Amino acid sequence: MLPVSAAPQKADVSVQMQGPSTTPISTATTYTSVVKNNGPSTATNIQLVIDFPLTNTSPQVLILGNVAISSTGCQITNNKMVCAIGSLKKNKTRTITYQYTAPVSTKTLAMTGTVTSSPTDPNLANNRSVFIPNFTYPVRTFASANMLNSHCAGTNLTSYFECLAFPSSISSHETTLNADGSITFSEPGYSGSWSQPSSRQLYFEYFDVSGKIAEFSGFAINGANCFDGLTKFFPSNGYVAPYHVCIQ
Repeated sequence: MLPVSAAPQKADVSVQMQGPSTTPISTATTYTSVVKNNGPSTATNIQLVIDFPLTNTSPQVLILGNVAISSTGCQITNNKMVCAIGSLKKNKTRTITYQYTAPVSTKTLAMTGTVTSSPTDPNLANNRSVFIPNFTYPVRTFASANMLNSHCAGTNLTSYFECLAFPSSISSHETTLNADGSITFSEPGYSGSWSQPSSRQLYFEYFDVSGKIAEFSGFAINGANCFDGLTKFFPSNGYVAPYHVCIQ
């Protein structure tokens, strides 16, 4: 009887997306992606692709936030970070480093890494990893303030970052948040109320003669005396407005 040859052993690449336990919102934060060859054979033609959350803008779609690449061999292609890793021998790793600045958003801001190699990886269970930052927001409280509200409008928008991507879409209006919880407008015919649900949040409602017409809920951001969030309209018309509300 002829001897039975053993099946060839193959490489087994994996990826692990990593980041800090907490991330300050709107701050450039360093993240890493660790690619490893767990198999007995050398893995070649390794490629890492990192997917970022995307804007809900149309027709042009962008990464929702800013990405800065620190590692060589990586570039942004079609809103993805694509890294040519090359070859890894058994138990060897390659760490990819980048910075992501996340805006306030109602969307889950997940980063997903996917790694592929040659020959075909026999274990695909560890070829994908997801990291979702745990965002923190600065404390910002006040008794009263004059505010400048910058905003744009559209369907399915989740962040003021989407307004900034298309500056011509941005308009603004001024209000005064009074110490008694009322709002004074620069234009007649409107009234409102405001509150701070927490030391990091701002909430307000707008009214006209017909009743409530808008509702804002936002969080304080770093680096500016502002709150970012989403405004919903009443009655609902399918549109929302990301607001950037800044103390003057």
